[in-house]
Amino acid sequence: MADDPANFAKMLEAELRTRVSDLIRDNPSMTPKEAMVKASQERLTNNPFQPPLHGCPINTLPPELLAHIFEIGRAMEEQDEDDDGYDEGDDYGDDEVDDEWTDDEDIEVIDEEVVEDEDVVMSSPKKPFSPLEAVDPPQSDSGSEEDEEEELHPSFQVLVSHVCRHWREVSLAAHTLWTTLKFNTHLNLDRAKTYIERANGLPLDIFIDCTHEHQPDLDDLEELPDSEMPSHTVPPNAHAVILSMNPVTGSVSALEPLSTPKESDICIPLPDLITIIELLTPHVEQWRIFEVTVKYFTHMHEVLKRIALLPSAPLLVEMGLYNYEDFDEEDADDEFETFKPAELREPLLPFGGNAPKLKNVAFWAVHIDWDQALEKGLLTGLHEIELAYHAKDVRPSFETFKSMIDSSPQLSLLSMCLSGTTGEMTTVELPSLRSLVLCVLEAEYVALLVQAFVMPQLHDLTLDLHDEDFTDFALQLAEARSETEGRRSLLSGLTALKLTSFPCNDAAADKMMSQLDSLERFQLNCVDPPERVFALGLIKIKDNAPLYCPKLQALRIEGIGPNQLKKLISARKSVGAPIRKLYLSTHDELEVAREQWVRDNVEEFDYFDPSDDEVALVDDDMMIEDDEGSDGSDDWDGSDEE
Repeated sequence: MADDPANFAKMLEAELRTRVSDLIRDNPSMTPKEAMVKASQERLTNNPFQPPLHGCPINTLPPELLAHIFEIGRAMEEQDEDDDGYDEGDDYGDDEVDDEWTDDEDIEVIDEEVVEDEDVVMSSPKKPFSPLEAVDPPQSDSGSEEDEEEELHPSFQVLVSHVCRHWREVSLAAHTLWTTLKFNTHLNLDRAKTYIERANGLPLDIFIDCTHEHQPDLDDLEELPDSEMPSHTVPPNAHAVILSMNPVTGSVSALEPLSTPKESDICIPLPDLITIIELLTPHVEQWRIFEVTVKYFTHMHEVLKRIALLPSAPLLVEMGLYNYEDFDEEDADDEFETFKPAELREPLLPFGGNAPKLKNVAFWAVHIDWDQALEKGLLTGLHEIELAYHAKDVRPSFETFKSMIDSSPQLSLLSMCLSGTTGEMTTVELPSLRSLVLCVLEAEYVALLVQAFVMPQLHDLTLDLHDEDFTDFALQLAEARSETEGRRSLLSGLTALKLTSFPCNDAAADKMMSQLDSLERFQLNCVDPPERVFALGLIKIKDNAPLYCPKLQALRIEGIGPNQLKKLISARKSVGAPIRKLYLSTHDELEVAREQWVRDNVEEFDYFDPSDDEVALVDDDMMIEDDEGSDGSDDWDGSDEE
């Protein structure tokens, strides 16, 4: 067989003999030794496992241009992570070895340099089951199991720094490649220190996510007492067992049952989080983005205590503090009346209120000293504000909130989710606001809030409101606004609308649809009955009546049945207002033939996965379907309805 090493050696020897004979025949003056050398060189021509004889063309580029290519690759990798979650890595092609690597000594030196450098991503979210402890630099050729696993998916900048000496020199000199610090799973301070050193004083983008959990490593599991676990049974919910096989009978029994702790451990526990913050605080003058995500406010409070001691963050542009702590739904009303734990209610002021370049802030279930932050200038000159999940007794007063808005004339995005203000409302001018997100707010409060806002530039609105009837608010949105806004209604100027949950009666929904003359992008969750009327408004084309959403280009929809989907596409197409881009929930996946029909009748089609908080199990009878309730399969036969 060709795969047999002995056969391969014979084939290679025969090929070389033939080539040597041909060379001597064509060049009588050539000695057998010279012919063998030439034949061997020709045999290795274009061998991907050998350095090119005349160097790599890409290495003729100026180092600045090669560094720019590396930067583009890093940016593309980060974009993939943002779009698709944790990315499996892209194929960037074959990287040929630099022509300077021509002798064993050079290769050995570079290899030693690479091994000694802690040059793997600081954390990898692809490995939720990795050990918790910090990883020291490898002390042997084998390295730790964790290092081997992480080497499978190095970050792009690490990957290019390990190709050859030239690429390594260029990548290490390109300091912008090393300015993003991500702590997602297990802690590795050496890598973080290496990145900071390579950043060479440039602004740092810091992301700390302490919400990931992992199962303990097998070595950390404890054996159950014999009294609790018979040796011949497998414990319920066991992570693993050590099995014993009888070689005669073939029977298998559990020799050493191992148990798993009831709760998964957090990959970055509080001590590690504190260690990370203490590592980063000496470099606070370099922070450009600072984002921390935790599962418990007690952990966030430790972060707040430490950054409150810092005198300033002169380069900080974005700050996001996210607490994803669960709360008891039965006590939800009480949870959001008063902050818990009460002993941590006292607000703190990050950076002493001194972050002159701060533009974007997000506070999720995290409160600060709003009044002092405003007075010191921390919450002025903002472009984006996100407030979410605040108990009523730690929310800013409306007066403070208004001052925050008034001192941020370039504010373009405002998001409020189960949060808000306290006290009486007055008119607030938001001259530059383009995007408004309102989620989980009481009907009376949200109506007063929007009534107080003057938003002449609003183009993008997101509504996720439930548990009440929002008919009055729907009618308010469709009513004429003040003359200062210069539009028929708040809805009439929108180019993008997202309705995740918005219960109102059909007449109010119809009134809203009649105002969406400028809408170009519509995201609609019509799993529940109240929102289905909005989808039906896109389908039912009325004679002698204005077309709803005449400028609609892109539709992202969940909870629509296949028959109504076809009717929607056909109806819009028949009146010259086709849906050009359609994105359908994976819960509504179509059969092959139907999907092909859709692709033939829109310019762009794809599926999307609903986010966890929007996922709902959809039965066929819950979808928007045809009036007769039939499967309507015949409707998909034949050509498009013109």
